[in-house]
This record gives sequence, structure tokens and C-alpha cells, in this order.
Amino acid sequence: MEQRLAEYRAQKQAAFQKIGKKPFARTQKTKRSNAVALVFKSWINAFANNPTFVSFGKKLASIPILGTPLALKVILWLLLFGLFVELEFGMVFVVLSAFGFIYLSTSTRRRKSKEMSAYSVFNEGCERLDGTFTAEQFENELRHRIS
Repeated sequence: MEQRLAEYRAQKQAAFQKIGKKPFARTQKTKRSNAVALVFKSWINAFANNPTFVSFGKKLASIPILGTPLALKVILWLLLFGLFVELEFGMVFVVLSAFGFIYLSTSTRRRKSKEMSAYSVFNEGCERLDGTFTAEQFENELRHRIS
């Protein structure tokens, strides 16, 4: 049985070498972009560069309150909420919006080189921020000590 298996493997190895491929080689992934993404990018570029859209954006930006990005985002959210209510997925939209808001609200930026962290263990020499309430301060206040 071992001899037959070795012969089979040798035949397969010879067949792969004959056609110039490595045995059991993975095919390479293409370096092209996703076709759907390319279509969406072209649509967005065509829409954003449309003179009508550009002039509408300038007119909208000139309106004092509605021209602010926050107001536009709220209006867009309300329009999408109305659409999802019609599709009977309003609550799902609200929950997913809440998760999105929480994710986007949390800061993921790196601290600047001299910026102090709120957690003293991450600062040089474990230096605390001004006004930090410490365990020692709490203990002194409980025992009516003057620090």
C-alpha cells in the first residue's frame, strides 16, 4: 500500500512539473479593485462633480442654521429613519444608529507627545492631573485630617 501511494505521489509530482506549476500551489489573488466598489466610486464622483449639485451645496451652505454639518446630518438621519419606519425596521435603525453613535463618539486618536493621560499610571513618573480625587485624599477627608 505504501509503495502504491509513493508511486501515485511521484506521478502527481511529475504531472505538476510537466505543466510548470508547483504542487498544491495557491492561486494568487488579483490586485484589481472590487468591481462594485469601482462602480460606486464612479457614481459618487459623477454626482459630486455635477455642477447642479455643487451649486445646490453652495446655496445650502449659505443658509445660517441648515448649512451646518450637524443640521444636515440630523436631517439625513430623520429621512433615513422615516424610510426605515416605512420598511418596518425603524427600531433596528435606531439601535444600529445608537451603536454607530457610540463607536464614533469614543476617541481613538493617539495622545500627543506631551499630553497627559487621565490615568496617572500612563504618565511620566505617575504624575496625576490637577483635581484628581485620590484614595489618600478620600481617606484624609474621612478621618478629618488636614493634608
